[in-house]
Formats: sequence, C-alpha cells, structure tokens
Amino acid sequence: MDIKIPEAFGELFEPHRYKAYHGGRGSAKSHSFASALLLQAGQTPTRVLCCREVQLSIKDSVKQLLDDKIAAHNLGGFFTSTQTEIRGKNGSAFIFAGLGRLTTDQIKSIEGVDKAWVEEAQTISARSLEILIPTIRKPKSELWFSWNPRASSDPVDQRFRGLKVPEDSIIRRVNYTD
Repeated sequence: MDIKIPEAFGELFEPHRYKAYHGGRGSAKSHSFASALLLQAGQTPTRVLCCREVQLSIKDSVKQLLDDKIAAHNLGGFFTSTQTEIRGKNGSAFIFAGLGRLTTDQIKSIEGVDKAWVEEAQTISARSLEILIPTIRKPKSELWFSWNPRASSDPVDQRFRGLKVPEDSIIRRVNYTD
C-alpha cells in the first residue's frame, strides 16, 4: 500500500492509549486519521469504532470519508463497504455510532474495540467521554480524538489540553501548514 500521510501525523503509528489532534480547518486531521486507520486495519485485524456525539444517520459519520479513502488508495479489493459498516478481508471492521443518543448500556455493549476514533470531538459531552473511555478496554486499545477547538471548557479540551493530561497521551496541534 502506498499511502502518504503528513509527517505531523507520524505518531498515529506508535502505540499510545490516547491520540489527540486538534487544530484549524484544513489541517488534514480527518483525512490523515482515515488513511492511518485503513492502513493499520489492512495490516492487522482491527475493530474500529468511529464515533461522534451526534450521528442521526450514517450520513453524519466518517463512513463516506473512509469509503473515499478506500477508493483513493485502491483498497476496494480488500475492504467491503455496506450501508452501515466496512469490513476487511482479514476480519477488520469499522463500525459507526453517535454516542449522545446511546444509553449507558448500549455504549457499554460495544465490545472488543481496538481503536475508537472520536471525530468532531469538540462536541463530545463529558457524559459520553466518561462512558466511552472505560468501555474501550481491550489490551493495547487506543482512543483517537480529532477536533477543531471552540472553548477551553469543552470536555475534550479539558481532558487533553487542561492541567491533568492522561498518561500515555500524544497531543498535537496541527494546522494547514502541517
């Protein structure tokens, strides 16, 4: 696979519990995350939860971006995309969820996730973070966050740019120049 990802996103390929990338529009956060996750899922069976706070339909998810990256990287022979998920020939799977509308039990029932990508993380609620983080508990699992900062009071900003940053975190500010 010949997938090019900006150098600023190289740490996505290192093992860390938290990967938090924030910055302005046009910084390639979503595109780089999508490409990196597809590459990793192509190499090793990986279960990826792609989520955001509000997802009223699959159209509100990053599924179309992943489908576009599959096409751009000529991975259509490996990944199969249905209306609701993406599957790899090696058992990899991408599933999609809006966390805000799920009950605590529904979120807790999401099992066996290797990587969770929270897109538009500036909108994620404290409740959703408090439920999601302990739910993603498979050994060596990771939580990836991408967002355009709005306010220092946003839960994702408080967690990753506040005074008590979680251990084993990669936190990067990226911009269009990166």
